[in-house]
Amino acid sequence: MIALDETHDPARRSWVASAHAPGCDFPIQNLPFGRMRGADEPWRIGVAIGDQVLDLRLAAEAARWAEVPRELLAPLAAGDLNAFMALGADAARTLRRALSRALTAGAGAAPALAARHRPQARVELGVPCAVGESPRLSHGGLRDRVVAMPFPALQFHFAHQTGATAL
Repeated sequence: MIALDETHDPARRSWVASAHAPGCDFPIQNLPFGRMRGADEPWRIGVAIGDQVLDLRLAAEAARWAEVPRELLAPLAAGDLNAFMALGADAARTLRRALSRALTAGAGAAPALAARHRPQARVELGVPCAVGESPRLSHGGLRDRVVAMPFPALQFHFAHQTGATAL
């Protein structure tokens, strides 16, 4: 079970306006990682927020991440979600907390990060990471369904709860 913390606070608001739209799949309380690219670009990792994707390669270059060690952002900036997952749950919690704080209304990082967003409608979404064999994932074809769903379904902690392995 994932412990709830301040990143799940229903009162938390983002400076990304679309994160507050009725029926929004990606409010600030839900910041899933995904693999995306623009036209003629290499694959990279982003975080969905509202109807936008925060490009983590660009965010790593632009923002001051005092609370996040560079080694946590490096694999994501390189487009490698599997390498990030291999760092473990503490790394995921640290980065989630930092992203949530940076995307919270009034955050000092807003000016630096605002230009690093892209509309989800203008990027191609890909399978976020390689999912290894696991009886819990393979049973009943769940593994195939999970791999086929980009942003909403495959968050970092999903791999730990289901027994997926980072390849």
